[in-house]
Amino acid sequence: MNNRSVRAEAAAWLARLRYEGRTAADEAAFRAWLAEDAAHGAAFEELSAAWDAAGAYVRDPAPEPLRSPPTSRPLTRPLTRPLTRRVAIGAGAGVVAAVAGVLGWMQTDAAVRYETGPGERRQLTLADRSRVTLDGDSALAVRFSGGARQLTLERGRAYFEVAHDRSRPFMARAGDYEVIALGTAFEIDHAPAALSVLLVEGKVAVRSDRDEAFLRAGDRIVLKDRAAPLRDRPDMARLTAWQRGQLIFDNDRLGDAVAQMARYSSDPMTIDPALAGRRISGAFSIADPAAFARSVGLLLDAPVTVSASGIAIGRSEEQAAPVR
Repeated sequence: MNNRSVRAEAAAWLARLRYEGRTAADEAAFRAWLAEDAAHGAAFEELSAAWDAAGAYVRDPAPEPLRSPPTSRPLTRPLTRPLTRRVAIGAGAGVVAAVAGVLGWMQTDAAVRYETGPGERRQLTLADRSRVTLDGDSALAVRFSGGARQLTLERGRAYFEVAHDRSRPFMARAGDYEVIALGTAFEIDHAPAALSVLLVEGKVAVRSDRDEAFLRAGDRIVLKDRAAPLRDRPDMARLTAWQRGQLIFDNDRLGDAVAQMARYSSDPMTIDPALAGRRISGAFSIADPAAFARSVGLLLDAPVTVSASGIAIGRSEEQAAPVR
């Protein structure tokens, strides 16, 4: 029997078993059909997962084109939601076309790409119901398949709340490193100067071609070229404050602080290199980078210029060094 015929039979069984009038004889016949060929069970599980995903998508449409297409998952529980008679009529034929369309969409290798501009943050719900908060001036590519959930943070920062799925690891890549998780919450900050991973809950592995590290909740690892990895347990509330509309600094280098605030500025931000090593502490709203710059000027007794061409701390825009 060819693959199309197997799928057609699986679709017919899907409709028959989810119909609320199914009988014990139906279930016995279904078990016999499964026993005939391992391909029967594989086709049925695939179609069942796709049917569930399609139903969830119809019930919960995306308000804007942010959400990735739904992705199938292996069926690990018995069918417990019967179809009504009205829905079941003709489903044996119709489900093949409907599910085939969903599967064709879900199994594509094309990545879905999300991007934010300076000052923009986006809340994403992925096909597996994982959630991502994408920070300003960031870019993320998402590719889901039947065996893995693969994401690439091309630049910027993102917070991931991973839906649990043991059959498909959640792999987030940034630069030369990859974070592997199952069900957990973590943040990746992919900045030009360094890459950091902060684990909020659960466990993850951070690996590259050269080494591997395992993090537990509260751990952070900072990775820089030609430098040994730095591990610490920082103030979680301070580092995740950007999700609440703030940046909180505690004796941080001014150059690093300005680089973070630049993610939220629609205008270029520059800083006098002579001031970059100065230290700064305080909580600042990400909604007003110019107010941050003026506060820095007052704290450090440094001139600040805010103009149509950008925000300069220290010297004029022509003399100051850009931070992005």
